[in-house]
Amino acid sequence: TPELSTFPNGQTMNVKLRFDKVLDPKKASSAEAWTIFNEKGEVVQAGPPKEIRLMTNEIDFNVAKLPKGSYTLVGSAEHLQDPFGQPLDGNKDGVAGDDLVVRFQRIS
Repeated sequence: TPELSTFPNGQTMNVKLRFDKVLDPKKASSAEAWTIFNEKGEVVQAGPPKEIRLMTNEIDFNVAKLPKGSYTLVGSAEHLQDPFGQPLDGNKDGVAGDDLVVRFQRIS
């Protein structure tokens, strides 16, 4: 479940993701697991999240340095797995192996 942390002016500063299943923390914090693309499809940020909260299954990304625009955060199902090696079901269709895709905007 994505949650956007914003300032009163609506500016997105952080993207927090909450998962209903436990992720392998080593794989979830790997550089290959996460990529942020701009609206042209160019990689603008890659690498591990700012914070992984193990007991709450939350992952937090700081996006405050990105310029104004529309973005897509992609979590790789190949790298996001539970401790037993089961990949992420990013689109929640009941079949594991789909990337997680979260769209957000920076407005100033």
